[in-house]
Amino acid sequence: MQNEDEHPPKVSGLASKLSHDMRSPITSIQGFAELMLKDDAITGQSREFLNIIIEESRSISAMLNKFSSALERSA
Repeated sequence: MQNEDEHPPKVSGLASKLSHDMRSPITSIQGFAELMLKDDAITGQSREFLNIIIEESRSISAMLNKFSSALERSA
């Protein structure tokens, strides 16, 4: 049986890397959607979809921030 103290650094490091690896593409997706919204040629349902992408990207980013904060507190 392994000591419990051996697992948290591995799990924390993996979770931190996962959080970072997910944040980068989500930030890119959000930024691209925001840039596309500046184009007046994009109208109607396409604008609605872009707004959904932005909202969901922000939601996922907020979850990742909470996840990272929880990891830092537990470390």
